[in-house]
Parts: sequence; structure tokens; C-alpha cells
Amino acid sequence: MSDPVELTEYLQRVIPVARSMGIRVVATGAEEVRLEAPFAPNVNDHDSAFAGSVSSLAILAGWTWVHEFLQRESIRAGTVLRASSLQFRTAARGDLVAIAHAPDPRDVDRMLRGIRKFGRGRVSVRVEVRSGDDLVAEHEGDYAAGTEDPVERP
Repeated sequence: MSDPVELTEYLQRVIPVARSMGIRVVATGAEEVRLEAPFAPNVNDHDSAFAGSVSSLAILAGWTWVHEFLQRESIRAGTVLRASSLQFRTAARGDLVAIAHAPDPRDVDRMLRGIRKFGRGRVSVRVEVRSGDDLVAEHEGDYAAGTEDPVERP
């Protein structure tokens, strides 16, 4: 399991929009990953959170859950988003928190079997984006992982 500070630095290095948005990892574990983004760099012209920021935060939270899971399993694999669904529930007028929930263990096992047998697998991750007590958006992301060497940036 990665240290949140180290993981934040990694994300901001390999995914530059994470730095621009001010995203930081708050918690990472087997059951969930939490990312935060401050309101100020993610505001739109209506004084609410920019939809693209909400979407990016949700997608990155799901990606981070898969990335961290593979790290715990000692699998070196690149992860990409294959498909995405996002439902906006209410406008956010404050800092954002994305919570990526662990997928069903059977789906995780199926992904692992695919990676071990074919060098690739996929899994769906559900993410909630909140601002204070408000549910801002719900995201379902279908992530694919493959054992080709991921890109490392200096």
C-alpha cells in the first residue's frame, strides 16, 4: 500500500492534470481510495465545480484504486479507462472528495485471472464524488490493465 504523500507525488508526475487540479490522495486501501481536490482551481463560471474537474477526479480515483490493487498484488501493469458513465446529482460549491469503492471480489478475481492467463484483464470501479455532505456525482468506470510496461516519466 502506498503512502498517500508518495502516491500524490506519483499521480501529479505521471498525470499532469492531477497537479493542475490540486488533487491529493487522502487515503488508500483495499476497500477504498479517497482523493481530494480543492474548489478554487476547479471552479466554473457559475461559481460551482467545473464538470470536467468532477469527471477527472472520479476517473482518477477509480484508476488509482486499480493501480494500487495491482501494486499490492506485485503486478506491473498499465491501467487505462475503457468505458465511463457519470451521473451528476447536484452542483458542488466547495472542495471535492472522490471515493472509489472496491469492486466485487469475484470481479477482481476475474481481472486477476485474465492478467495471469492473457496478460490483460478488466474491472469496473464505482466512485462517488462528494462536496461536504452532498453527493455531487456517481461514476462507474471500466478499467483495463495490461502487463505491457507502463510509461514512466522522469
